[in-house]
Amino acid sequence: MKIKNEKTVYALVLVAAVIVFVLMNTFFAALSEKLSLRLDTTENGLYELSSTTAEVCAGLTEDTDISVIAAESDYPVMFREILDAYGKLSDKLHIRYIDPYTEPVFLEQWQQQGITLEENDILVSGAKGVKQLAYTDLLVYSGENVTGIQAEQRLSSALAYVSSEETKRVVFVTGHNERPSEALMAVFTDANCELDTDSAESLEGAALAVIAAPTRDYTEAETAALSAFLDKGGKLMVFLEPGSGEMTNLTALLSAWNIELTEGVVSDERYCIGGNPLNVMPVYTTHEIDKFFETNQYAMVVPSCRALTVGSTAQDTDTVPLLLSSPVSVRSDTGEEGSFKLALISEKETADGSAAVIAVGSRLVYGDDVMGASAYANRSFFSECVKYLLGADTSLSIAPKSLDAQPLVINAAQTNLFTVLYIIALPLVCFIAGAVVFIKRRKL
Repeated sequence: MKIKNEKTVYALVLVAAVIVFVLMNTFFAALSEKLSLRLDTTENGLYELSSTTAEVCAGLTEDTDISVIAAESDYPVMFREILDAYGKLSDKLHIRYIDPYTEPVFLEQWQQQGITLEENDILVSGAKGVKQLAYTDLLVYSGENVTGIQAEQRLSSALAYVSSEETKRVVFVTGHNERPSEALMAVFTDANCELDTDSAESLEGAALAVIAAPTRDYTEAETAALSAFLDKGGKLMVFLEPGSGEMTNLTALLSAWNIELTEGVVSDERYCIGGNPLNVMPVYTTHEIDKFFETNQYAMVVPSCRALTVGSTAQDTDTVPLLLSSPVSVRSDTGEEGSFKLALISEKETADGSAAVIAVGSRLVYGDDVMGASAYANRSFFSECVKYLLGADTSLSIAPKSLDAQPLVINAAQTNLFTVLYIIALPLVCFIAGAVVFIKRRKL
């Protein structure tokens, strides 16, 4: 009889435990749903929104709609989760799904306003404007393969755009075999700039001009037009890779801003990426552009970069480095060892405002591969450059998120340290400890 009573007690305890477990699970699930306490356990934090996005959403003062042109059940779960997280950041933000087959009137209304919406598009509409995003805009491609997502970058930029009253024109200068990458141009579109391609003599109304690694020199008339543009408070970004040929006129323009080019390529055996000394891992400076990296410890990679120097032609300009190589790097043309300037900014006050030139001695620094890799800070660095030059709060430093495992960025010095630590030091400590224990036991 006692055994039977014990079995009954055990059964009751088991049933009670199951009931308590179910109730607790239900309670915490409801609490998680209400307070958005979900944990993102994906390797690359695909569903985790950045503090930048939180600030954008917190800054919304008027009702803003994110309309997804798809039935909610048909839209990819990953993006539904991301949109759901957005909706919980601000009561001014409204997420809705529009089934194009059951609600065609919505599409017709926007068609009359010149916006043609396709299935799976996203329309962000606010008091100051409208931004349309295609489904492919949310993805990162390598060839035809999807390698990552940039939904947060696109959505947050769109939210900043529809709540901003100002759009600035950026001109990518053409005519000399300039080679901008899609990723570099995306930095400006994400900052909600109006992009244009034009000659150096057609910069009227532009806030910033970009010269992306030309292979032919500019004419005297073109550099005179660029100089006049800067004298009116314009901003210029110049990328000049090593071996791009003699560019007397363009070099003279930069020299007038105390930016001097050298033919020396910088290499670094210790602070490099992927074991390639030409893939230099730069050091940030104390300039305002680099302040972002004081609290965000991301490493850049500057491949195949020529050394820059600060000249003394103009006394009214302030020229300082933005990126430096380590003290153990080497310059190829002189064999000199030391810290070399990889990127410079030169600023000057004019009658029409503050003018600035940013020069970088590399083209690969803005390549689609490194700009699209969340392991590197290249995209964030140029976003900070745009934000500084244009004074644009809409320039957001949000890196794409890879769907693949990202490489751990370790330079040569760190590799040597880990080699010594894990292959030599730790086994040696274990051997010594074992020897001590063995000797003590022999003495017992």
